[in-house]
Formats: sequence, structure tokens, C-alpha cells
Amino acid sequence: MDETKYPRQYENPGNLLYDIKSLITELPLKFREIISHECAWSFATFYRKMRTSSNDKNTFSNLSNAEINMVFTVMDGIMDDFVREYEEYKTDTQKNILEMD
Repeated sequence: MDETKYPRQYENPGNLLYDIKSLITELPLKFREIISHECAWSFATFYRKMRTSSNDKNTFSNLSNAEINMVFTVMDGIMDDFVREYEEYKTDTQKNILEMD
């Protein structure tokens, strides 16, 4: 995904719990922003699309097949980025711990 748009910035560097929570908290925000951009939706449309349409007998999604495919594509990219960022953070943190010993 777009790395320059989401630089890793920690407000409380060195605090493991805060850093991990910040990394996790960014996921839904990234997802909303990227899927809205890729599908040319406003944020209001994003939230409207999240609601299911229903009647007495049927509940169905408001997404087209192309939008469904885009959701999976975007989510795959976000999860790949998340795992990479987490692994980099974990490696750096463990290296710093070993240097302290």
C-alpha cells in the first residue's frame, strides 16, 4: 500500500504497549481511507455501504462484485503492511533489549 502516506510515528516511543496499540488502531482508519479512495467513495458512502439492506425475507450486501474484490485486495495489502511493520518493530525492540544486557 502507500507507505509514504502512513509513516511510522510514535507519540510515546519506547513504550511497547502504546506502540503496539497505535499500530493496531491504525488498521481500520487505513482500511476506510484506502477503500474509499480505490472505490471513489466519500466516507459517508463507505459507512452507508457498511449497512446491509434488508427486507423481511432477505438480507444482502450493498457491494458490487468489483467492490467485494477491491475490499479483499485492499485488506490483503493492509495486512501485509501490518505484519511487516510489526516484525520490524519487534526486531528493533528485541535488538535494543539485547544491547541493554
